[in-house]
Amino acid sequence: MIAGSLPWLVLTPLAVLTDLLSITIIVCHYRQQFHGTDVVFISMFVCMALNALVVPLIPALLDVTHSDWNEHLCHFFVWSALTLRLVQVSNLAILTFHWSKILRTSTRQIKISTTTLVKIVVPIFWGVASIVGLLPIIGAVPDRFNTSDGCLFLLSDLGLGFLIFVTVYSLTMICISLVCSFDSLALIHYAKKIAFIKYGAGRFYLPRKTDGNAENYSVHERYGQLNFAADLCRLVTIVTCFSVIANHLPYVVSLSLSLSLSLSQSC
Repeated sequence: MIAGSLPWLVLTPLAVLTDLLSITIIVCHYRQQFHGTDVVFISMFVCMALNALVVPLIPALLDVTHSDWNEHLCHFFVWSALTLRLVQVSNLAILTFHWSKILRTSTRQIKISTTTLVKIVVPIFWGVASIVGLLPIIGAVPDRFNTSDGCLFLLSDLGLGFLIFVTVYSLTMICISLVCSFDSLALIHYAKKIAFIKYGAGRFYLPRKTDGNAENYSVHERYGQLNFAADLCRLVTIVTCFSVIANHLPYVVSLSLSLSLSLSQSC
């Protein structure tokens, strides 16, 4: 078993350093003001770093040192694994929803800004996920995860109700992420198409220079900004799809299998 734990002891510091480097780049590049996307990315990288420090590292260290689980360590591990899982899927939904909103304007042609809302919602989701993660510890579910054979942190060991809740919540966040991601991608695609058609027909006008709210960009500069926004939108879509396919969807499939098994056994 030690041979299986050694790779985690090597990969975990690399993962944590990569996440910390990403956070440092975001913080140093946007020192004066963080936009909503920056806040969500910082939250995602912090969650990934904490997840790397807890979920693979603690069992690997116990295996290498031939140590046993104790009650407090098992409670901390279950709380951390559950909290970080909920935060991960929530961050993805917040990121895509934010990108879907910032590309829109209101009926009065006022640009919709969700940066302040994101700065409020992200800490709220962290707090709610931390409270939900505490429910197995305070006795809201049968204490079957702390056994003499080890610490069982899978949701199938935390009761049927908890299993149904996390499955439905994860599926909801995944659906929100995919819908908002492809919605924003389609919106920016048609915005580029309309701008190109209007420019070719001579109907693509710039704001007047007397307008104090408009910066004096040329047509090519504005089209370059539109292309840059489209590239960022594609990047968010790629990150979303990769995260769903490689991380969240397999987790939901395992939850669904555990749920069907639990329901068949209860019947």
